[in-house]
Amino acid sequence: MTDDELEQAIAALHARERELLIAGDSAAAFDLMGTKFVLLSTLDNRRR
Repeated sequence: MTDDELEQAIAALHARERELLIAGDSAAAFDLMGTKFVLLSTLDNRRR
């Protein structure tokens, strides 16, 4: 997965997480948040 693909995946997860929070499904949003942070960490480690 390229850095651009990671950034796109992070953005998509963030958008979905926000939708879930607005809908009141905090448990599902929390699950997505974990995945998003793994991708953010991966991207950050690549850029160091």
